[in-house]
Amino acid sequence: MKQGTLRTLAGYGGRPGGAAAAASAWEYSMAMHSAQFAPAPAGICAEQFRIWEALEAGCIPILLERHMAPGSVLYPIRFLRFEVVQLGSWQEVPEKLLQLGDQMAHNPQIWTRRQQHNSKLWAHVKGGVATRIAQSVCEIGRPSTTQ
Repeated sequence: MKQGTLRTLAGYGGRPGGAAAAASAWEYSMAMHSAQFAPAPAGICAEQFRIWEALEAGCIPILLERHMAPGSVLYPIRFLRFEVVQLGSWQEVPEKLLQLGDQMAHNPQIWTRRQQHNSKLWAHVKGGVATRIAQSVCEIGRPSTTQ
C-alpha cells in the first residue's frame, strides 16, 4: 500500500485573517475530504470547529487524551463512541502518524470501517439536533395553554 502524505495548509483563506497564501475554501474542503485523519488542536477551548469539520469531512479527529476524560468538554465524543486518535501531547504526532501508517499498510480496511462508523454516527447526531431544533421551533409557535 502506498504510504500516506502529510499535508499541511498555511491556513484557510476563507476565515477572517486568512493569509494570501492560505488555502481557498475549495482547497481546504478537498484536503479535508481526502484526508483520513485530522488534528484538532484546542484553540481558546478544547471544543472547537476543527473537530466538527473533521467529522463532517469523514476524517478521524486527532485529539488530546486529557480533553476526552469524564467531566471534560470532549467527553461526549468518547461517550458517543466516535472513533478518534488520542494523544498524550502534540509532540507525539510524528510517531503516532508513523504508527497509523504502518497499521493502514497492514490492514487498511480497519480505518475505512472506523471512518464509516464516524460518518454514520455523525449523521445520526446531526439528525437528532435537527429534530430537537424543529421541535423547539414548533413549541414556540404553539399558542400557550396556560392563558
